[in-house]
Amino acid sequence: MQRALEIFKQSPELLIDKKLLGHVKELSSSLDASIVITSKWRFFCGKEDFIRMFDFHGWSNAPIIDLTKDLRSEGKCRGDEVQLWLDTHSVNDYVIIDDIDDFHRGQNFFKAHINYGFTKECLNQVVNMMPSDYAILASLQ
Repeated sequence: MQRALEIFKQSPELLIDKKLLGHVKELSSSLDASIVITSKWRFFCGKEDFIRMFDFHGWSNAPIIDLTKDLRSEGKCRGDEVQLWLDTHSVNDYVIIDDIDDFHRGQNFFKAHINYGFTKECLNQVVNMMPSDYAILASLQ
């Protein structure tokens, strides 16, 4: 994590895989979905930083609407952070995409490949399982 933080401070756009980001863009665009960042990277940067990183990789005006609140000091997991966000926002449907499962049972979680991330195959599976008009809660690490 320390090395990632050093890289982030110098060139944050280098931490995002352009191809995998393209899959998130395709998902968001095809289903008109907004993005809420749940990644640990939110501890080091804000929404505008993420927008700048996405823009660097060709996704101008990415629909990043928020970052989940950090509840670690309260002994909470990301599932709790996502639930708090959902409880305070009007969302009909959503999907959580991550390669680490620290979410609650019953939350609409899709596990991306641990080694390859959000691949085209993952994209197709998520599109097939979700109705339209939902939010994406994404970790991009």
